[in-house]
Amino acid sequence: MEELIESPEKAQQLLKSHGDPELMLKIVMRSLKNAKAGSEGHEDEQADVIRHHEDAILERDQTIRENARLMLEKDQEIISLKQAIDEKDKIIDKLEKKLKGEEALQEDIESLKDDVTELGQQATDAKHELKKVTEEKFFLQASFDDLQTESDASRKTLKDAEAQRDDLTKKCSSLETEIAELKSTQSTDSNASSEELQAVKEQLENLQKEKQSLMLAKDTAEKQVEEMKAQHTASGAEYESKHKSMNDDLEGLRSRAAELEKDLAAANSLAQTRFKDLTDLREHLNKVQPELKKLKEESTELKNVKSELEKSNGSLKKLEAKEHDLRSEIAEYKSQGSAKDKEITSLKESAKKSDERSSALEESYETARKDLEQSQGRRDEAIETRDKLQADLKKAEADLKASRGSASELENSISKLREEAEGLRRELKANSAQQATAKSQMDGHQEQSRELAVQMKEIRERNESLEEELADAHRLLSERGREGETIRRMLNDVEARAESRVKEMRERLDLAVEERDRAEDEASGIGRRKAREIEDLKTKLKDSEREASRAAEARQDAERRERDFKSRQADLERRAGQAQEELAEVRSAMAQLQGTFDETERQSRDLEKERTDLRRMLEEREGRLEKLQKSSRSMADELRTLQSANKLRQGSVQSSQRSSLESSRVSSSRVASPAPKASNGAPVATTGGPSAKESIDYVYLKNVLLQFLEQKEKKHQMQLVPVLGMLLHFDK
Repeated sequence: MEELIESPEKAQQLLKSHGDPELMLKIVMRSLKNAKAGSEGHEDEQADVIRHHEDAILERDQTIRENARLMLEKDQEIISLKQAIDEKDKIIDKLEKKLKGEEALQEDIESLKDDVTELGQQATDAKHELKKVTEEKFFLQASFDDLQTESDASRKTLKDAEAQRDDLTKKCSSLETEIAELKSTQSTDSNASSEELQAVKEQLENLQKEKQSLMLAKDTAEKQVEEMKAQHTASGAEYESKHKSMNDDLEGLRSRAAELEKDLAAANSLAQTRFKDLTDLREHLNKVQPELKKLKEESTELKNVKSELEKSNGSLKKLEAKEHDLRSEIAEYKSQGSAKDKEITSLKESAKKSDERSSALEESYETARKDLEQSQGRRDEAIETRDKLQADLKKAEADLKASRGSASELENSISKLREEAEGLRRELKANSAQQATAKSQMDGHQEQSRELAVQMKEIRERNESLEEELADAHRLLSERGREGETIRRMLNDVEARAESRVKEMRERLDLAVEERDRAEDEASGIGRRKAREIEDLKTKLKDSEREASRAAEARQDAERRERDFKSRQADLERRAGQAQEELAEVRSAMAQLQGTFDETERQSRDLEKERTDLRRMLEEREGRLEKLQKSSRSMADELRTLQSANKLRQGSVQSSQRSSLESSRVSSSRVASPAPKASNGAPVATTGGPSAKESIDYVYLKNVLLQFLEQKEKKHQMQLVPVLGMLLHFDK
């Protein structure tokens, strides 16, 4: 088998040299089965690769669905953020309403402390949320990396499919070459027959030498001649019928070869179409890759937008906390507005009762000192102002007597302030009505933002008008003297305090006579602090407006990106479906190609089998024909020699004895022609006793010659094969 694999053109020589062709055919069939098993294993591997690709595609579809689900979750988060932004807008409206009042007391400081604690809690919550967001970011990054690896794997699988397609084309070309070889082998058979004729000629020479020993076998030769004539006529008819059948088989093989060529051409055309489909798929993948990169960039941009939204959420939470505090302050302001009339009357009495004022101012000084201790940043400024105000206190003591005359003027200013408070209440009602209308118009967020901007401008103008009126009042009071300044500071201070503090002031007015001057100085400092706090609140309001505008812009940008991402996602899903359909078509085409390839292989195997059978039958028939021709020639020569011998040996007894002896030798050897056979194929003995010995000699000769043929001397084997075929009847 190794020699046959190395040089397949020596198949006939190997069959002749190694004896029994049936054994060789069995070996060849076994090797073909092994090759078929190997090809089936290769087909199983291809099927496993296709299954792997299908699993990868299913996993990719699952990842796409998960990404779609994540996008829906992000949409829900964006909706919740919109709602939060709307709530923050409401809070901003409330804050704008609250900025109309002026206050900076201990309750504000305590509320600020609570705000600080709440801000700390919010900061911790924001840290936890940032951790969650970073984890989600890493998860999304990993999913995108997995998608990239899957796309690379799909590219590799496409390359493998192309390589398999190239292998199929090579196999088709090899099948075409094999068909051409089949055609060429028919021509080579004629050459092999010429070589066999030369071997037959050598055998004829050997037979002619042996014919001389058969000259004396007259009686047996005549019988054999008659039998051989009958066999020759029968074999000639059989040969003609077999020759016709062989010609028919050859024509059928030629028609099959033509059909196979047509099938191969169809397979080549299918392979070309599949190659075009694969190139289209490759171009489609190249087009999809930049879109995937764009989606990655958009995902990073969405993550950045999400972080900005989270920051805006933090600022909105802070504003909510401030809104809560300001809401409580509004309630306090309402209670203060109702109690301002009572406070004005009490202040008139307090102007008459300096002792009560001094005690109240002392307590306010104590509370302000506590506030200064709590607010470390403001303490330095209070210390500087305290030194300046101490010098003013001495001057204020001399001016206290003149303050009673200016009380009427202060009452007028208080009435003006009351009217302003009523106007502010009306504005609060108008703002509440505007807020109700704004709630009904929450669908158009851009219009709301514009309305809010307009309202903010109006509120700013009102605040500026109020500040101008306050500045006018301050100018009037400054003209009246430092005494008026101290009283005005006290009034501004008292307006900003709660009802509880007013009650405490009433209870403690009797105890503050001695430290009246210090309380007045501290009241002026508190007024300045209040003005600073108002400025801080204004700056905070501006910052909140900027943050709200930024949040609105970020929301619009996020909505726009979300729409683009949804459209691109739908396009990608559509393209993924198209790719799956194309892949299914490619798989079906590959299955068809595989089926056609299997069919061609099966047909080629059948052709190989038929070719080997035909060769074997041709060789057998040619051997029989040659044997019959040789036997006929030898018999004709023997007849001639016997006739001449009979003429020479008619008179002698010795010649008859010799002829009898030589006839016995001829019956034992039988070199010229095959022995007559029975129906079962065994040689028929011509005489009684010697036939058993001759059969034993045949078995012995077979064993000896087969042992000799096992040697690797091809020359001796080539010379002895036809002799063995004649002697031992290997043709059967």
